[in-house]
Amino acid sequence: MKKWRDFFILTAAIAVMTVSCAKKNITVQPIVSSTPLQALINSDTSLSIYYAAAKKANDNFLYAGTDSAIVLIPGDSAFKANGITLSTINVMSAAGADSLLRYHYIPAPVTLAAGIYQAYTTKLGLPVYGYGAIDSSGVYFNGISARYWKLAGSNATVYKLNAPLQRPMLSATQLIAADTLLTYFAEALTRTGVSITPSSGYNTVLAPVNAAFIAAGYPTLASIDNADIPTLTNILRYHILPGQYFTNTLAGLTSLPTLQGSNISIGVTDSTLQLTGAGNSNAAGVVKGNRLTGTNILLHEIDAVLIP
Repeated sequence: MKKWRDFFILTAAIAVMTVSCAKKNITVQPIVSSTPLQALINSDTSLSIYYAAAKKANDNFLYAGTDSAIVLIPGDSAFKANGITLSTINVMSAAGADSLLRYHYIPAPVTLAAGIYQAYTTKLGLPVYGYGAIDSSGVYFNGISARYWKLAGSNATVYKLNAPLQRPMLSATQLIAADTLLTYFAEALTRTGVSITPSSGYNTVLAPVNAAFIAAGYPTLASIDNADIPTLTNILRYHILPGQYFTNTLAGLTSLPTLQGSNISIGVTDSTLQLTGAGNSNAAGVVKGNRLTGTNILLHEIDAVLIP
């Protein structure tokens, strides 16, 4: 009987030792917690460029909280349509990627209103302008169409953008000087002394590109420098609209008064915005729109000079 007892004791001891040794050899994998927002960005293959920017900027913390943030995310196709690829992100500085992401992040809930743009401060500290009912299909941010995307189990709301937002330039002078398509426009402003900055409120500027000035009879910069100042001043003031008009709000109008005093006509043909001056036989189209600059100027580049 004693032998059997000793056998059971020995067997139990061996079992305990085996379990103990086995425990020492087990590697416990940590459980990585993830918010629905993080999970979306990490796993959705259509957001690979945005995900790469988040990694480059080391901004994962932006998506780890449970606050009622509004996150504006361009998909891969939206980025690529605007010349931004994974290679672009790879050569971008961490600060540049961080700036890009923070301008697409509003750290508070928003109350969008149909038919009116309202300003919301982003994580970058600069305003983004939102328009439309919060969960409808007619939502825009800075004139860019956005699709509402509510995440289950999350306080965050995602809007998928049709294009990345362009961060506002510090000043209109900086924006125009940096754009090689606006050399003639810059020269015309210098020649006339016309200011596009409003004394109060907001101005929307329709800036003809170089080819537009050439087609309108100003073949060289020298011809701008030799132009009749009152005539050129009249033309430039005809390209300034008092007020803030993103492309989607322009598309809903038929005419608008200008700083010059006369109206321009507005229409849409085949989903393309058309702007026509009183003296134009052909309409101007928008080459590059919705460019914010400073705190009170919105600029659209157009492909024809509007004639009063």
